[in-house]
Amino acid sequence: MLLSSEAAIVLRENNSRIELYRGGSIVDDPTAVDGTAVQVGRDWSIGWYLMPQSMDSRQSDEPEWYDVTVRCRGTFDLGLYRGGSSTFLTGYHQLVLPAEQWSDIFIGRFQLLPGDYLTADGVAGEAAFMDEVELVPHPLDAGERELLAMEDCPTLTFDGSGTMTSEWLLCASEPVRWLAYLPQDTFCLAPHVTVRAFWNSGRTAEYHWYGGRNELEIPASPSDRLEKLQFSSSGDGRMILRAVCLNEINDRFLLTDVQLESPSGFDTAAVSAGTYSARDRSRFRLDRMNLFADQEDDAVVAAVPESAMHKIFQYEIGDNWSDEPIGFDIALARNEAEHVQMVLVPRGEKPVELRISFYWDSLPVPEELNWHVDEVGYVVARPKAYRQLRQHVDYYPDPLLPLADGVVRLKNCNIPLWLTVTAGEGTQAGRYAGRFIVEDAEGRRQAEIPVAVRVFDFDLPKKSSFRTCFFLHRPSVNDFFGIADWAAEREIDEKIIRLAAENRLTLMPMLEHVPQRIAPLWDAYLEADGSYSFDFRRENELTRLIIDELHGSGWNIEPSPTFAQYLGYIEVTERVSGQKIKLNFHQSSPEFAALYRDFLQAAWQNAIENHWEQTAYHYIWDEWKGDAWNQLYCQSKEFVPGLKTMAVGYSLGEMTPETKAAIDIWVPLSPAYQEEFARQQRQLGKEVWAYVCVSPKDRYNLFIDHQAFGHRALCWWLKEHDVDGLLYWGVNYWALAAEERQQGAVWPDIDWQANQFVDANGDGYLMYPDYRTDEIYGSQRLAVLRDGLEDLEYFHLLERLLAEAKNDSDWRCRAEVLLENCKQVTVGEHAAAVDDQSTLLEQCRRSMGELIEERFRLNEPGAN
Repeated sequence: MLLSSEAAIVLRENNSRIELYRGGSIVDDPTAVDGTAVQVGRDWSIGWYLMPQSMDSRQSDEPEWYDVTVRCRGTFDLGLYRGGSSTFLTGYHQLVLPAEQWSDIFIGRFQLLPGDYLTADGVAGEAAFMDEVELVPHPLDAGERELLAMEDCPTLTFDGSGTMTSEWLLCASEPVRWLAYLPQDTFCLAPHVTVRAFWNSGRTAEYHWYGGRNELEIPASPSDRLEKLQFSSSGDGRMILRAVCLNEINDRFLLTDVQLESPSGFDTAAVSAGTYSARDRSRFRLDRMNLFADQEDDAVVAAVPESAMHKIFQYEIGDNWSDEPIGFDIALARNEAEHVQMVLVPRGEKPVELRISFYWDSLPVPEELNWHVDEVGYVVARPKAYRQLRQHVDYYPDPLLPLADGVVRLKNCNIPLWLTVTAGEGTQAGRYAGRFIVEDAEGRRQAEIPVAVRVFDFDLPKKSSFRTCFFLHRPSVNDFFGIADWAAEREIDEKIIRLAAENRLTLMPMLEHVPQRIAPLWDAYLEADGSYSFDFRRENELTRLIIDELHGSGWNIEPSPTFAQYLGYIEVTERVSGQKIKLNFHQSSPEFAALYRDFLQAAWQNAIENHWEQTAYHYIWDEWKGDAWNQLYCQSKEFVPGLKTMAVGYSLGEMTPETKAAIDIWVPLSPAYQEEFARQQRQLGKEVWAYVCVSPKDRYNLFIDHQAFGHRALCWWLKEHDVDGLLYWGVNYWALAAEERQQGAVWPDIDWQANQFVDANGDGYLMYPDYRTDEIYGSQRLAVLRDGLEDLEYFHLLERLLAEAKNDSDWRCRAEVLLENCKQVTVGEHAAAVDDQSTLLEQCRRSMGELIEERFRLNEPGAN
């Protein structure tokens, strides 16, 4: 192998864990070390795990660092992936190697964790093979550890044998200080980095860093500013660099840009999250100065109107922002809410306390027309393997936090305010004008934004025409709040349910894989005749709230979509003796079938008695397939023919004809939605929904690190494909936050980590818990999704009116043209992370509202 060491670990096919997908295979190869090799297939075809059992025992509190070398041949793409986190340790690099000769390719030095693995993508028409992987221990020395602890500062790292370069653009009128370390050992024999400096006077200078610790101070002054630094490695053998800039961002030192020249192969040139933070804060200062360059007043803040479909970063000045007062122009129907943002931009460095108020310009204004103001908070999102708005660690906007007495404390960064206007039932149609006022603590007016609100003369239905099923994760409620009794849990559950319903979501309280720890909301009894009965009173409390009071669109009769695999092992109470016993029935046993029958029939009777049978369904088993899956669906339809069954994440090829016939609601992952299959099922009277979760990562979803437009555009995609409902696996999956609280530190005292579910930022939750008050806060994603769901009501009304307007050719023509134009909103679906058709979406939505209002006014009284 390329690197040799007595402590090296060599992984081959017969002593390590390898998973093969999509064409990857083990093949005989007489040229390989052990006579076999791994053949690369297509599209993530190999998962070669780097932490075999022999290494797990070596893991200490701090995982070890290793140099990783791969023996391979042929042409293919190779990367190293952090398992379970949707993150590349090093992204794909294409290797173009001799087809018949093995090459040893060094891919880098990494701190390896269990689950890390090499992944390979084949190239069409090219054969490629991997033979073995060598891991050579390469621990950090003291000098590297010292600088690694300073990564909040601007930091540059090199690791490789080729020439690596980086260019830093500065505006420095004070000396620029650096601390650099280049380890010199058996891995790196003669490390050397050249630093070239450029001043605005035209002067240049050259500095050199060699093995060991290097301190450097580069002179700069107001009369001769330092404008650029260039760093380059010699390319004469392996070299590792870690260099930290010690200056703090201020008016005398600004870092305006960083360029990294892509090195050859797996050589690495990178900068830390602290570097991007310093760059963003520097640019913010400069862009803010340009924004306010023509202002002559002494205001301390500017207020900028923004769309709710944009995510506003703390240190970013929008390209279209202006210091001229621009207002909001909002249109909405009755029973609807619309959202916009007012961004407070500080004009100086000093913290300021501001008071926000709203006034209507003329009275009277309907009391059903109301404003609500929240402050947008920020959470930490880390880089992932999918495309993000920003491909580095950053703070993303999401939680909507209540304002205390309308007061905002402005620091040296943007603060977006989330403005919600709601037109309740009975609001008089018309146009209304008002303004938001921003004042300082002494009452001096600092900014104002005019507001125009148009209320359309029609109502959106209180009960949504579009069905939703979003999970209320009961274990997260109990774990985060430390709850041990039903009364306390119900109080929190109700807050979550009401907040969801306010945003037009129907929740499903569920256990999700942990019924052994948290019991269902019903009690089971073993009767004297051997049958089972069930007391649903606690569950009915939540169902009555969701369906009857809050106009929910459906409910699952099971405690979770995985509950059937636990049903045979639940605890029941013997009716005669009062003793509790634990069942032990395998799913294939006749005892399980009897229990399953009694449960389903009791639950269906409970639905009938409460008049919920029209909204009930049986969501049986999530993302599964095989004989057990088929059995449950067929039994459900046999035991309760009138109860609709729901199949989520199914595999048609694994289903029997009987299973297909037993399914009433089909729910594929959104990219797997098939137009023709959906059409056929609807002709049979069945429903076809869609769901998103940790996937898809490249289409419209609810990730924090995607543009907010995509959260609303998801609903337009659903409309374009005539989808009947949307399923999503969680509004409150707070696993990391619950662990942090048990350890004594929790948000908002510390940063909220966006990846509560490790594989994607924001997956599984749309709400935030406050341990101080036991309150639940909404989010930008939740509010924007509500806007999208209300857009679906516009589509529903417009299409209904279109079907009725048989004699109005002019109106019909305009409606049909508009509906065709609406399809352009989702043309950027495959670039969902950054897609932004928000202007077009808003134009189409307003036009729909105007056409609906026009048609309702032409109809007879009471047609609305």
